[in-house]
Amino acid sequence: MRRLFLVPVLVALAAPAFAQSTPTPVPVTAECRPFDKPPLVNVQMRDGRTLRATLTCLGAEAELVTNGRLSRTPIADIAKISEPRDAVWDGPVIGAGLGVLMWALCGSGCDAGYMARATVDYALLGLVIDAATSQNKTIYKAARAPALSFRVRF
Repeated sequence: MRRLFLVPVLVALAAPAFAQSTPTPVPVTAECRPFDKPPLVNVQMRDGRTLRATLTCLGAEAELVTNGRLSRTPIADIAKISEPRDAVWDGPVIGAGLGVLMWALCGSGCDAGYMARATVDYALLGLVIDAATSQNKTIYKAARAPALSFRVRF
């Protein structure tokens, strides 16, 4: 009996879908893809120069902010845009921090020599994991020009 009463009440109280407001979409032009959080990137130009900039928009032109100045560079002049790797010391610091946290939680009941070795081990483990997983994230890479090659095999 309760279920029979509960279902009509819930249906009557439910708001129809057309009454809900939808967020207005942000107008995005087909020429430019803006970033919510502009990444810091390394830009390799086709002439060999390398820039370190913030990428604000990517489309037919790349909008780059360097030294507080906005510049628009045609995408045809760019060979590669990639995010830089994180620092080398990042993994060992996190690993050593985990070891120090364990040491602090253990208090004075643990052997100091053992905890120091464990902290160094965690730092080395953090270095290995960071070295194994850190890689550049390529945002844009220019297509290579078509080429013709021959191979002679004996």
